[in-house]
Amino acid sequence: MINIKTNIAQFINTEIKRYAKIQTDATVSTTNKIARQGLTESQRSIREEYNVKLKDLNKDHRGKRLMYVTTTTRLSKPAVITAVAVGISLGKFKAKQKETGVEVQVRKSGSPKIIKHAFGPRIARLGRSVFTRYDPKISGEYRERSGRLPIYRLYGPSPARMFMNKTVEKRLRTMVATKFPIVFAQEMKYRMNK
Repeated sequence: MINIKTNIAQFINTEIKRYAKIQTDATVSTTNKIARQGLTESQRSIREEYNVKLKDLNKDHRGKRLMYVTTTTRLSKPAVITAVAVGISLGKFKAKQKETGVEVQVRKSGSPKIIKHAFGPRIARLGRSVFTRYDPKISGEYRERSGRLPIYRLYGPSPARMFMNKTVEKRLRTMVATKFPIVFAQEMKYRMNK
């Protein structure tokens, strides 16, 4: 008589734990990859809707990051695409000096608008931005010219506001819904074959 002992229960338990770790790692990795691809897709969509360059979406005139991804290492904490709420300088939106002020075109589909009494796109020492001598925080009949100084930099929409545009948001949601299952399957296959 031959007595064979098997540890099938222990083997199954080990494999279940291994599979759960593989699935968790694949989900975290997929989330980070999709977030980075989502940042790229949102920037592409923003540039299709607005007259702004990629370098101006990434950093402002002081070098501060405007759009970036924060990756994750845990399943409970999602990866995040951050778009800062500080406006981009109006000089970045195809600003042209005219006799009556500065012409800017923020959206590609819209018509250019003239900001009366504005100046700056031709002045290199001002960073070719758009300025005015009227305080932009005061409007209406109480608005008065400040003299030569101070001058006020004018800002367009922020990356956060452009990021929340319905068209941009719809394209991003479509991209995530389409690519997440594909990338997740690739990540699972890679980890299972290790």
